[in-house]
Amino acid sequence: MKKKHFGFSLIELLVVIVIIGILSLIAAGTFQGYFGKARDARRQAFVSTAANIIKSKEATEWSNTKYVLTAVELKDALRENDVTIPTGEDLCYFYSYNAGTGSQASDNEFFLATWSEDAENVIVDGTADAVDALNGLTNAVSNFVCDTSTAPTPTGYTTIKLDATASATGS
Repeated sequence: MKKKHFGFSLIELLVVIVIIGILSLIAAGTFQGYFGKARDARRQAFVSTAANIIKSKEATEWSNTKYVLTAVELKDALRENDVTIPTGEDLCYFYSYNAGTGSQASDNEFFLATWSEDAENVIVDGTADAVDALNGLTNAVSNFVCDTSTAPTPTGYTTIKLDATASATGS
């Protein structure tokens, strides 16, 4: 009489477990990149939205090009428009502005900046002259620490670090 075998042998179970482990490692690495891109997209959306709020807050006429908000005004503008700084992230957001006197091309300029997931690229939006001034800095990313003293700040600009509660602290 032939004996019936029920179930799987230990070798068969180990092979299946190894295959599942290899597939899960491949999937985890692939999805990690997608999560980073999603966080970068969220950072870009915040920077663009906040820049648009700043541009529209004071520009009541085409001739009015005052784009500069103080830390308190920026905090209030974000709150009024129900915009919150993305939380749960290790990266910082900086608002830099040059209030000037209104007589020079670089006056009343601003930019908002943060760093991408790989910390090698700057996500930035603002006025053209301010973005150009930021791009002209050679140490914009290499010496970055989440602190206003190491944030890239062009000459004549004031830099404010934005925290997750939409408050602003600056130097």
